[in-house]
Amino acid sequence: MISRLARITSMTPARAIDPLLARSLKGEALPEEEAMVREWRRTAPENEIEYRQLARLVEWAARVPELIEVPPRPSAAELIAPGRLGPRVIPLRRRFSKVGMAWVTAAAAAIVLVVGTSFYSQVRGRPSAGSVLGIREIATAKTEAATFELEDGTVIRLASSSRLQVLAGRSRREVALEGRAFFAVAHDGTPFVIRTAAGEVAVLGTRLDLEARGRDLRVVVVEGHVALSTARQRTQLRAGEMGRVLNGAAVPVVKVPDVDSFVEWTGNFLAFQSTPLHDAAREIERVYGARVDIQDDDLAHRVITAWFRDKSLAEVVDVVCLAVAARCSIESGVVRILPEAHGGGR
Repeated sequence: MISRLARITSMTPARAIDPLLARSLKGEALPEEEAMVREWRRTAPENEIEYRQLARLVEWAARVPELIEVPPRPSAAELIAPGRLGPRVIPLRRRFSKVGMAWVTAAAAAIVLVVGTSFYSQVRGRPSAGSVLGIREIATAKTEAATFELEDGTVIRLASSSRLQVLAGRSRREVALEGRAFFAVAHDGTPFVIRTAAGEVAVLGTRLDLEARGRDLRVVVVEGHVALSTARQRTQLRAGEMGRVLNGAAVPVVKVPDVDSFVEWTGNFLAFQSTPLHDAAREIERVYGARVDIQDDDLAHRVITAWFRDKSLAEVVDVVCLAVAARCSIESGVVRILPEAHGGGR
């Protein structure tokens, strides 16, 4: 896990500002270095956004001891005679020694990787060679599906009997699809274009379900907005709307009363891209059959970027609540999410 994180952060050479940011976030920067960081933050809005996101990752890592039970160090006697070890009770909020904290650091790297991969791929740059999206082509058989993440942070769930191809280009985000896929497109500032034989869909940070077979196409927008184009016209669609192309010709856009019914095929899968917590909660309810109670309006509008496949409800809730700086509990099929200041369960 840590080696994978190293590969992510080594995609591009380090910038001169990077070590200063690291020292600033750890509270180790000299006064003149802090002045340089403040000036860098003022230079451009995206710099301030990057700094705040990095600070949030540091905050997440610091909270790992609250969420992960680290076993106490074994005694010398236990190491010598492991066969006589009995059950051990591990307190939920154990104080960790320096050695224990080293174990927690590894866990922190794992959580940063789960929640922050998309962030790193955006703020640390792109690979210097090859396609900006990394993968070239992937196809599924009749009885299988595939889930993968492109190098720009976009997550795709590819249905059975489907094929997705990344079109060549270092600075563009374009793929070709034949079949069906769910897309959670990363916010990048540039359109993400999905080409099909029936038409193309231009996406700017959204989630959608798209099925394209020959000259027929159907797109359902779960979040955000897209532009559906054919040879003769271009149509805008927003969340909760469905666009169709039949035999190469677009038909009128319609409202979808139950978007969830179009994404049930994805199974035990969730993908969020800067998704408000109240929307993420609704999808957690759909996938896990639990009720999610968010006990704060401000908390409900915090956003999360993460994806999960074949994870338990508890695993999903732990990461989601870590990402939005909340306390969570699960009891009798009800997930309660409340601000940190209120105390709480998980």
